[in-house]
Amino acid sequence: MQQPADRFETYPGEVYPADVAAVIGAVALHATVTGQPARNLSTFLDSYRRAFLHPSGWIRHVGAPGVPHESARGATTAVAAWFLGLADPAFSHEIYEAYQANGSRSWLGFGGMREHLPGTVHPVQDMDSGPVVLEMGVAATGFSLAGARQHGDAAGYRARLRTARLVGVWTDGASARFTVGGPLGDALLLAALTTEPL
Repeated sequence: MQQPADRFETYPGEVYPADVAAVIGAVALHATVTGQPARNLSTFLDSYRRAFLHPSGWIRHVGAPGVPHESARGATTAVAAWFLGLADPAFSHEIYEAYQANGSRSWLGFGGMREHLPGTVHPVQDMDSGPVVLEMGVAATGFSLAGARQHGDAAGYRARLRTARLVGVWTDGASARFTVGGPLGDALLLAALTTEPL
């Protein structure tokens, strides 16, 4: 990880901060498992913060290498907070708290997370982040379950899990599963729902 964080391309000419956070988390996890130090990790984390942290405390979504990125997005923020927790729990907590402060919504015991910053207008469907219903991002809400577990947000976790079970059409029994999300949705929610506290 010698180059700046905003030069790591997911596709040619496109940098996705959520994917860069996954690389950082994987490097940190490898260091933990093998006992070998992760070289340059703190420098890369500093570069990530400078390149992708939005003034709101959320994480920017996508852009071209080395140029300013588009506005902050909820699903990107939730994923980044989750993966960065493996490398820098304090930075992860900072992101999670900023997202919680102006992204969390709840009604009648159900909870969700905004996909877009309050006061901004965006489409209700997005190729990267999925549907947005009543300002809540379906993917953002699901991914934020992991952050709630990592950072001890029991109330947020319970409220969002209720929503995930309702929207995902949870079925109990010997093969309990989320009916709507398919295998990928089940795998992502399994990972989120079994994330360990930091």
